[in-house]
Formats: sequence, C-alpha cells, structure tokens
Amino acid sequence: MKKTNPQLSSTDSTEYRSLNTGQIITPANYIAEIMCQRKAEIENSGNLPKQYWNTTKYKNYYRSQLTKASTLLHTYSALAIVRAVKKSYKVYSLRPKWFENNIVKEQKILDQERKSRKETEVRETTKTRKPQKSKNVNLFGEL
Repeated sequence: MKKTNPQLSSTDSTEYRSLNTGQIITPANYIAEIMCQRKAEIENSGNLPKQYWNTTKYKNYYRSQLTKASTLLHTYSALAIVRAVKKSYKVYSLRPKWFENNIVKEQKILDQERKSRKETEVRETTKTRKPQKSKNVNLFGEL
C-alpha cells in the first residue's frame, strides 16, 4: 500500500498550459493531454482537434488518463510525473505498472534536488560574524 504524501499537492507552483488551447489547466489535465497527443501521433491522425475530450474517439481515453493522473498526483508531485512522461517517449498510457517505477525514480531525483537547493539556501543565509571588540563605556572600563 502506498502512502500519500501530505506535503505534495495536486497543484504545484508551476502553471501548466494546454498544448491545445494555451489556457492554464491543472497538472492532471496537462498529463492526460500529453498522453492523448501521443495517441494521436501513434495513430497518425495529426493534431488533436479542439475540445478533443468531447469527441467520441478520445473521450474515454482522456477520462481514463485523467483519472490515473489524478491518483498519481495524490502520491507523487506533478513535476516528477511530467518528467517521467517526457523522458519515456514510448509510453502511451499512465496505466502500466512498470511506468510507476519511472515516476518513483523521478520523484527521488526531484527530492534530492530540492534537498540540495534547501541546503545551499541555508548556507547562503547563515553568515559567520567576526567577533567585535567590545568597547567598555562604563566607569570600570576607564579605570
């Protein structure tokens, strides 16, 4: 059983724009759209039509990919899933069990990058101070 990470949200700070319309969409819609675009390329049907998610050809496939993307986003970050999808250019569905291993690898890489970025930020913000000579301004310092 996989544990969900409460620190991960389904919406990262990155804005995802639709490949089809150019509007801002959710990460799950973006991932599902990439999968539909790949399906269109493998079938040699050219570009996706506008509002392809309502056409009979792509409606069920889009819903299937959207559902799987949403469940993956409960466990992994959107950036890790997008990276895994883009690196695995011969993947045409989010459903295969073996594909989740690619997402796990990308999530580990992403976590390491975030950890190293935090460590460098901490190093940059903490500056060492030189000890200053204290000036005794009271009566006992002048004696």
